[in-house]
Amino acid sequence: MSPALFAAQMTRLREAGWRTITAAQLGADLATGSHPPPKSFVVTLDDGHVDGYTEALPILEANGFVATFFVVTHRIGRLGWLSDADVLAMAEAGMEIADHTMDHVSLPRLPLLFALAEIDGAIAWIANALGHPPVTFAYPFGSQDPSVVSDVAHGGFSIAFTNREGCFESTATRFLTPRLRVTPWMTPTALLDRLDACSYP
Repeated sequence: MSPALFAAQMTRLREAGWRTITAAQLGADLATGSHPPPKSFVVTLDDGHVDGYTEALPILEANGFVATFFVVTHRIGRLGWLSDADVLAMAEAGMEIADHTMDHVSLPRLPLLFALAEIDGAIAWIANALGHPPVTFAYPFGSQDPSVVSDVAHGGFSIAFTNREGCFESTATRFLTPRLRVTPWMTPTALLDRLDACSYP
């Protein structure tokens, strides 16, 4: 996704009256059976690449938007990835920093204790960096099974995201929440059309 296209997409949505909420807010709404405000959407960015800070953050702020950044904590500070200072600055700017495990491995392929360590280790890193634990989770590669989903549901999270394509969420399925994949070829108008098609009646 080029910064120019991302900026055009966000500007188009803002001009059409759409607003953002964090995944944490969506999770809180689903947990209580509430509907988010009309024309609300969540921006999620995975893994913790440095361009989330250098490119995406200024575009989001220019539109008055927030986003949820799923970070892989063992990559923090490496070349090409977010630094500790970047993560803190993004959180202070109102962005949500969320759990994408320590090493971005497929959790169903790991023994249970190792899978829990991946989840809990990232919780500990984020809590130490920001002063509070994350409440949102994204499965690496979208991979999950009933055991992993159960671990996440009982791990203090309010919502968890897969890579399954879709835009309708529910309280019962909030730990298997789908997402819309936004490609580098999706025009701002096409993205707006997709969001309009997802709107609650």
